[in-house]
Amino acid sequence: MIAASIVTYKTSTDELADCLRCLAACDTIARVDVVDNASQQSLKDFLALNFPDVNYIPNVNNGYGAGNNISIRRSLRDSKLKYHIVLNSDILFEPSAVDTLQQKLDIDSSIGLIMPAVIGRDGLPLTSCHPLPSPVDLLLHRFTSDNILKRWREKYDLCAQNFTHDIDVPYMCGSFLFFRLDALRHVGLFDERFFMYPEDIDITRRVHRQYKTIVTPDAVITHYHRAESRHNMRMLRVHAWNMLKYFAKWGFVFDRERRVFNRRLRDDLRKS
Repeated sequence: MIAASIVTYKTSTDELADCLRCLAACDTIARVDVVDNASQQSLKDFLALNFPDVNYIPNVNNGYGAGNNISIRRSLRDSKLKYHIVLNSDILFEPSAVDTLQQKLDIDSSIGLIMPAVIGRDGLPLTSCHPLPSPVDLLLHRFTSDNILKRWREKYDLCAQNFTHDIDVPYMCGSFLFFRLDALRHVGLFDERFFMYPEDIDITRRVHRQYKTIVTPDAVITHYHRAESRHNMRMLRVHAWNMLKYFAKWGFVFDRERRVFNRRLRDDLRKS
């Protein structure tokens, strides 16, 4: 069985309701937690009225990863659960997507984390995974337009729809992460030093050390991607500060594991 968690902060109830209806349609999802980092009584009342089976958990605003860790710890204590999904509130999907991802995990115990292909509200593919970034990669990605450095972007911005088979990647974007709970028992939960943004890079690479971390074109979700740090200067500062903490942990220039993982990914893509 599967549990799922959504961390909110002054989130639109219409947006959240659409996502919760998708989760409710999945027979294999046994528990859904909404961790509210704004601790809004209005959201608690909304869920009690419209989604009484969803667990409302008020929380201080201590970050995206920290909020999800509250729910993941509950899952780790439940012996009936094998998997945990971390997802954003602006995600829509069919039950078949969850079924496909679960089947892959059931069949291959070496997969510790899996993610579906992602499309935007316009139906076009969205980037769902990357090589592990260097500081230069992030600067280029943030401050250059899509129509320059095209060859570099093709190597850095990977879309699952461009491949005919599953890809084992060291960094997948955190909009929909389907974890094997045993993998989290081995590698640990989200690093709560990161308030927001690099927590998905950090946890993917830690799982990737011991398990396959797969992005698959066989399941698809829709992401109404907001990319707030591109439009909001305060969120850009939050993004930049947390990326500095990420590189302080793993290495700005000298990151041997980054080179090894990215070389392996390039070899796999070249073969494909």
